[in-house]
Amino acid sequence: PLRAVFKRGRWYLVGYDLDKKGIRNFRVDRIEGKVELGEINSFDSLNKEDLQLSVFPWRYGEEDNFKVTMQVEALHAPWIVNYLGENSVKEINADGSVVIEEEVNDWKSFRSFALTFLDGVKILTPEKSKEDMETWLRSFL
Repeated sequence: PLRAVFKRGRWYLVGYDLDKKGIRNFRVDRIEGKVELGEINSFDSLNKEDLQLSVFPWRYGEEDNFKVTMQVEALHAPWIVNYLGENSVKEINADGSVVIEEEVNDWKSFRSFALTFLDGVKILTPEKSKEDMETWLRSFL
């Protein structure tokens, strides 16, 4: 464990995930079993971003990791770039829209996030996610 953080009414533990071999956020109420403590100062110095609590639930889950690209119309572009960070931007179009790319481990969570923008977004890839979004939305008709 590197840090404990209280955010949005919940406690999180920021620490190194042995299985995923990287820094992750763990919701404390979901931790099962013993948390292993390493030696003091046994990890390399971390940058500030590593210690921040990620609020992107689609990056955590049991699904295999895959990348989703999504076009976001100009109206929403400044907000999403600020929220996700400039590293997520893959393309800035002449009309002001942006194409973002996100790593996803929980598709349903990302789908819900995308729907925040209603018809202001379009899933571009992968095809499976694009088709799932269309099928899911048609199921409400």
